[in-house]
Order: sequence, then structure tokens, then C-alpha cells
Amino acid sequence: MDGSIDWLRPPHFDSPSVFAAILDDRKGGRYRVAPRENGARHKQFHWPITNVRAPRFPRPDGIGEVVDHMPVGEAGGTPADQLARRARAAHGE
Repeated sequence: MDGSIDWLRPPHFDSPSVFAAILDDRKGGRYRVAPRENGARHKQFHWPITNVRAPRFPRPDGIGEVVDHMPVGEAGGTPADQLARRARAAHGE
């Protein structure tokens, strides 16, 4: 919900974990893209019938968005078991 990846095991599902904050919040590691302020508001969106999630962070000057896509299988030359992440200003600055 807050733009954090707490569990990731690339390049395959059975590989050793790179981020494991889901198991140990202090030492497990995470990859987070979010506003600097603690307690910033956020809202989670899931695109229907996809592996895409998009937490949004509304602010007075705009809306920040992080879009995560986890492809399944090989399609169009894109290997499976990857995470594609895009951070952008969905509105404003």
C-alpha cells in the first residue's frame, strides 16, 4: 500500500530473496518509492485482470504514482519473473 516491495526473489520464484522485510522488518530490506513524509496518505489501485498494482499518493500540489507490473510467462520477448516499476507524477508536480 505504501510503495514498498517487501519480498522479491529474482530471477525465479525459487531463488534466494533480495528483499525480505516481510520476514524481518529491520534487517530484511525493502525497495520503497514514496513521499518523504512519514504518515503520508496513500491509496492502492489494482488494474482488473492483471498483475499490475499502483499505489497513489495524493498531495496538495499533485498526485504521485508508482506502477508495478510482474509479468507471467514470456510474452513479446519479455522474460518472466521480473518486476517492472514506474514512478511518475500522475497529476501536478
